[in-house]
Amino acid sequence: MVGFFILCLLISLSMGVPCSPYVIDWRIEDLGLAILVLSVGAAMCWPRLNLRICTLLAVATMAAQIIMLANLRLTPEPEWQEWFIGFSLGVFAPLAWRTRSRLWWLVAVASLPVVTAGAAILGGHDIGWLMASRASSFSFPVVMSMGAAWAASSMDAALEMVRDRRRRISEAIRWRAHADAVRLETERRLAAIGGDPLVMLERLSAGMPIDAEVRRECAILEASTRDLLVAPHVVSATMHRSFRKARERGATVVMTGVDPVDADRAEMAALFRRVCVRLAGEAGEGARLTCRWAPRSSPGQATVALSGATPGAAAGVSEILGGGGSAGQVSAEVIADGDDLLVILTVPRTPGGDAPAPEDCQQGAEQTETAAGPR
Repeated sequence: MVGFFILCLLISLSMGVPCSPYVIDWRIEDLGLAILVLSVGAAMCWPRLNLRICTLLAVATMAAQIIMLANLRLTPEPEWQEWFIGFSLGVFAPLAWRTRSRLWWLVAVASLPVVTAGAAILGGHDIGWLMASRASSFSFPVVMSMGAAWAASSMDAALEMVRDRRRRISEAIRWRAHADAVRLETERRLAAIGGDPLVMLERLSAGMPIDAEVRRECAILEASTRDLLVAPHVVSATMHRSFRKARERGATVVMTGVDPVDADRAEMAALFRRVCVRLAGEAGEGARLTCRWAPRSSPGQATVALSGATPGAAAGVSEILGGGGSAGQVSAEVIADGDDLLVILTVPRTPGGDAPAPEDCQQGAEQTETAAGPR
């Protein structure tokens, strides 16, 4: 479209400027030509058009046309000497296109009475005759500016439609990815849980009598299953079996932690699992084992606490941790107080690492506490 505008303007200049016999004063003609060329350049290239600048360009264009039309020896029919009237398409059409406003083709329509009336007053012509005889010269700028405004609005509507469609497609892709992730996680958890809950449900639905032993088995099965749900990333098969055996012996086991096991926490997770398995083996009837995997929490720690520990529990944990000071990149601390034992594992937080996760939002959903005795 810009190329078409430029071609039309060049044709107007090449055909109109040589019409020297009709020009009264070439100084006025040159002044009007300079104003029109500058107005066209500004309408096409001004970085940020606003209403004030657009109004200034429109007024300058019509003022130049008035003095140039009054500076001509007019003929009954419009000729190429009135090229500057059609030259205004280089101002009004870019303004309509760039501002996406229909105002400027209305200004192009209004330029007919304004320019002809002004030229008639300055040149001493009849206003009605001049307006009627030169109306056809204004048709091209009006039509082109109207087309530019319509094309700009249509293009914006089409672009908005494309953006809206892309946005909906992106949302559909995100929802599909989320649904796939949920499905895969559900399948993974169901596979990790195994068929024990279904077997128990089938037995109960078949009318098996519910006695104290069945209640105890259901409680243990519920707690073991919940371990895999509230701490799916860190609970291993060995931990799962050890916790179940501890509950069968009458211990209470609490497992929390939804944080994933990242590459920089793999060593910490391995030590955490070994400590949990070791202390689960030390937990007898009435003991309480609390395992908390929370490397993304504010302290950035994983803790294992055993209440009712046997005398050899602390020594066994220290052996796993290599003396209780540190193991590789993991800082370990063992605190023993009577039959209570606390193991704290910490990995130094790297700059820009994970933000702490609010513990209060996790405790209610993650914590699982099940007594092994009959209910």
